[in-house]
Amino acid sequence: MKHIKKLSLTLILLYSGLIFSQVVINEIHYNPAIELGYEDSDYEFIELYNNSDEDIELNGWVFSSTNIHFTFGHNVINAHDYLILARNAHTYENSIEHHGGSLWNNEDNLFLYNAHGSCIDVVYYYDCCGWPENADAYGPSLELINPNYDNNNSQSWQASDNINGTPGYQNSSGYVQTENYIAFGSFDSNFGEITFNIDSPIAGFQFDVSGIDIIDTFGGEANNADFEVSTGNNRIIGFSLNGNSIQAGEGILTNLNWSSSNSNNLICIENLILSDPNGDSINDTQIGECIVLNDAIESCDDTAACNYGDDGSCEYAEDNFNCDGECTVDSDCNGDCGGDAVVDECGVCDGEGIADGDCDCDGNVLDECGICGGDGIELGFCDCNENIIDACGLCGGDSSICDYQYFNTIADETGVNQLVIIENVLGLEAGDEIGLFD
Repeated sequence: MKHIKKLSLTLILLYSGLIFSQVVINEIHYNPAIELGYEDSDYEFIELYNNSDEDIELNGWVFSSTNIHFTFGHNVINAHDYLILARNAHTYENSIEHHGGSLWNNEDNLFLYNAHGSCIDVVYYYDCCGWPENADAYGPSLELINPNYDNNNSQSWQASDNINGTPGYQNSSGYVQTENYIAFGSFDSNFGEITFNIDSPIAGFQFDVSGIDIIDTFGGEANNADFEVSTGNNRIIGFSLNGNSIQAGEGILTNLNWSSSNSNNLICIENLILSDPNGDSINDTQIGECIVLNDAIESCDDTAACNYGDDGSCEYAEDNFNCDGECTVDSDCNGDCGGDAVVDECGVCDGEGIADGDCDCDGNVLDECGICGGDGIELGFCDCNENIIDACGLCGGDSSICDYQYFNTIADETGVNQLVIIENVLGLEAGDEIGLFD
């Protein structure tokens, strides 16, 4: 899965002064076309360009990326010349092997420092977000259109005209849209527009479309001019049996219905021929960039979505909110829309209430008299009603009725008379009686 990051404004401002550095990162081959037999480990490279009139000694300079950290030896890059840092120096003549890992295929941050540690150039590239996507595994490298351009601006880069780029040589011309062009317009997985901008009338056209199976054509200015448009082997031919022409200007030439079993295929317009009403070729007509079906701009067609009818995937409001971010249900005591927090018995929002064993919110418990936070039976009293024990031993009694208990026991006769003095008998209470008889 490819992960996409946003380049921060801080990074843009930090390196905005590096646009006109003497040595620039000029070409990057970060994801060669493995389907064409070009392995990353053999064909990845970074090209530096000396954009000055002086030879530059690189001893002690450092190039780094996520997986690469290379320190230059006594290498000199001549004025207006190139130096190649390669993952495999055997692949590119006169290149230097950096002995590091791979360049990341979805994004990477490339730095070039001089021997004093000053940052000379930096590039943060992506495989999306306006960066040339044909440089990502389709064969071409990523190259600067002009070495004086800001190489942190995606519009300063293009996919090379050449498979594996131009390492060690001037960058290719790339695609530059001129006044006359034929190119893809809007497209999706089943349909594509062929657009034009031509400064002379079109009496006939012919072109091939690779990477897709053409089913038929319809509409466009070709239909308005009553052209006969035919397809076969992915070649589209259009002309008029009545001598009609498509007027000079711009618009949709025709529309294509197509099918493909691989949405990652590179789809290209090729072998273009245009003729004017005199039967002469319309020269200097550029062909627009190739496309990939995965890059098709989808639109949201769900009326329940917040962005219905807009380009891109459908976006929906969060639960309990409308598309304007307004809460559509009740809020709880915390102010959370649709929340379930309530005020407990102690008046606390989302609180736990009275704890187990407590009798109130202050942590008090019931005393023996059933009073929450009470002190229980007071000292000197025998119950919670402040009663005392009477002379008969009754709590709250009036000492008028005592429950005396008597018992007899028969002693064995001994025939001995003896005086017994009882002292300090324990356990006797008021009203108890004791006696010995023989």
